[in-house]
Amino acid sequence: MNAEVTISAIQQATAQRFNVPLEAMTSERKSADVARPRQVAMYLATKLTRFSLPVIGRNFGGRDHTTVLHAAFRVEDLCREDADLRRQVAALLDELGTGTFQADPKLAAQHTASALSAALARMATRSPDRFMAMAEPLMRAALGLETPVSAAPKPPAAKAPVAKPGRTTRACMCCGKPFASEGSHHRLCGDCRRRSE
Repeated sequence: MNAEVTISAIQQATAQRFNVPLEAMTSERKSADVARPRQVAMYLATKLTRFSLPVIGRNFGGRDHTTVLHAAFRVEDLCREDADLRRQVAALLDELGTGTFQADPKLAAQHTASALSAALARMATRSPDRFMAMAEPLMRAALGLETPVSAAPKPPAAKAPVAKPGRTTRACMCCGKPFASEGSHHRLCGDCRRRSE
């Protein structure tokens, strides 16, 4: 296994060999002229890299790990039946495995940026709240509007409430925040109780 082989290099080499645009490796198109090279590239990624199936899937347009597994099995089956595909896969394995293929770093960077923007667009449409929660701090940091997390001052520690006579201080079962409780029946702080009602 060649430690220098990257998923990006595999995608470039496969796109070149099958004469498809590099964007086809991460696109959602399912036509055979695009899907087959993408499956071959996923197969090669499982053979030539040490990345997990979920990581490989994310590099192919956010696909699920089961899609990568299916692609690997499918290519193995097709190689037994189709001599032309077997020759192409063997040539790609040889090129990538021996390091004779030279990936274009500029093309790889452009492709990575376009794949990332496509994955972010899909995430934004599927779960906008989660997307904004993840993206906002990253965008603010990239624009210089916020100091990095490691250099940011820590917020002052919250003061634990002082229990008055007849009350006890407890930790909320939901958020863990300390609160003053009357009796033993309260298990949630006021904020969590209001949210659950």
